[in-house]
Amino acid sequence: MPKKTFQNHFIKTLKRLGGFLIAGLFVLAVIFAFSRPSLSPGTETKDLKADNEVLGSNSGDTFPADNDGNVNVSVGEGVKADSYLVYDETSGKVLSSRNPNTAVAIASITKLMTAYITQKYGNLEDTWAINSASTSSIHPVLGLVPGDKVIIKDLVDAMLIGSANDSAAALGAYVSSIKKQPVIDVMNNEAKALGMNSTHYENPIGFDSEQNYSTASDLKLLLNAVRPLSLFSEIDRKQSYSFVSQTGKTYSVKATNTLLASDPDIHAIKTGFTDEAKGAMITAIHHDDKKFIIIVLGSTDREDDTKLLKKHILEEILQ
Repeated sequence: MPKKTFQNHFIKTLKRLGGFLIAGLFVLAVIFAFSRPSLSPGTETKDLKADNEVLGSNSGDTFPADNDGNVNVSVGEGVKADSYLVYDETSGKVLSSRNPNTAVAIASITKLMTAYITQKYGNLEDTWAINSASTSSIHPVLGLVPGDKVIIKDLVDAMLIGSANDSAAALGAYVSSIKKQPVIDVMNNEAKALGMNSTHYENPIGFDSEQNYSTASDLKLLLNAVRPLSLFSEIDRKQSYSFVSQTGKTYSVKATNTLLASDPDIHAIKTGFTDEAKGAMITAIHHDDKKFIIIVLGSTDREDDTKLLKKHILEEILQ
């Protein structure tokens, strides 16, 4: 065969092979696409869950249903929070959420557990003698003075309304003295008993720590335990709190939930803020016959997020 003819034949053969190769790759791509498992509502694959955990709290809204099968409509457009959960207070039905199972720093939301174990194991009418181990100088604080004697309920109310860090420290020391073990062990044991499997406490105050975290879903479990307690229903509209110790010293705090003054539907539960956790806020909304809870975590504007979620829920979900 002449050299030129051979070259032409060789080139044509390569072109045919190239065409076959491209066609083969296309067929393989189609087969792969149709063979992948699809997501149906309420289904979360292991791979997608792992991706969500790697991406962290900015990975977007949750899938169309939560693990309990509740309808989970996302109305969070414009909400800045890394994680949030809104649910009906009576039925427990989830109304909307974003990353409710992602563990994040929770700042002073930690104090809800401190209040819970105080009422469970202590006596709100007890008197506690303040010592250096039950104080804190990091604001907000009451300014508790070592040697003073204070009623436990006053410490709890000041901690929940004004997020007083020294109140939380004092209550931690109080519970530890009753249980004869470190307060964080008591807190973590209670979290486990409540099914809060993605929660760990490192201190009773909520200071930043890699070992102090929770999820919105876990906090819902804690709220189910603490909301029936009278110590919450009696103070959820108070914008300040003051009391007099047994030695005659007056202490006072202002409410950390600044929405109380402008919105009668707001019933404060707890707020929190640290550099790592950013803004956190748990609020009950009582609007006519509608009652629901808003949990906001990891927000650059917790108040605005709470107002926006309230508006969306009332106008788009519960209208």
